[in-house]
Amino acid sequence: MKNRTLEKLLDIGIVICCGCAIVFLSGVSVSGIVDLGAFSSLFAIATVLSFLYYFCEFVYLFKGGKGILFSLGKFICFTSVTFCAMFALVFMQPFYRNASENVKIAYLCMHSILPCLVLAEYVVSDKGHYNKGFIVTYMILFILYGGILLLCGQYTSIGYPYAFLDHGQLGYKLVGEECILLTIVMYVYGKIVIGIDRLFRKRGRK
Repeated sequence: MKNRTLEKLLDIGIVICCGCAIVFLSGVSVSGIVDLGAFSSLFAIATVLSFLYYFCEFVYLFKGGKGILFSLGKFICFTSVTFCAMFALVFMQPFYRNASENVKIAYLCMHSILPCLVLAEYVVSDKGHYNKGFIVTYMILFILYGGILLLCGQYTSIGYPYAFLDHGQLGYKLVGEECILLTIVMYVYGKIVIGIDRLFRKRGRK
């Protein structure tokens, strides 16, 4: 029998963690001064989506819901959060060292605490609901998100949230190669997540 109480506690923990990351990434200083013009948390789409999904799932379970609220939504949040954590661990460490105190707190929430909570929630919740067709929707959303980041960096004063997208510094060729490589890695990782989840489905049928 699944531990629904623990699942609900983890859901609300995820919501609180995402909320803290969004607040600190939005430019809210320790003294409580809000800089709405620095609402860069919009770029942290995995954190924003996780906040919305797991809040809805908490309400769903609190009202006695069974199983998974929305399996595609959970797959997108789980895969995005865990992949971003691994990406940040490998490539974003120099940025952390030079970031402001607010951003350091936000990134601690997003790339250290949040992935652990999401992984724990997956372990205690129902598994075997991820469909292999989910990867198509997931990749379309990822490519759209990347396109939006490139357009914002090119045509707005916001700039590029990730240095590897800045063609002004790296050149179009290198940025293009990096985007293609990242897309392939994201696709492979998504397939691995679905494969692992399908193993749980087969195990549950025995």
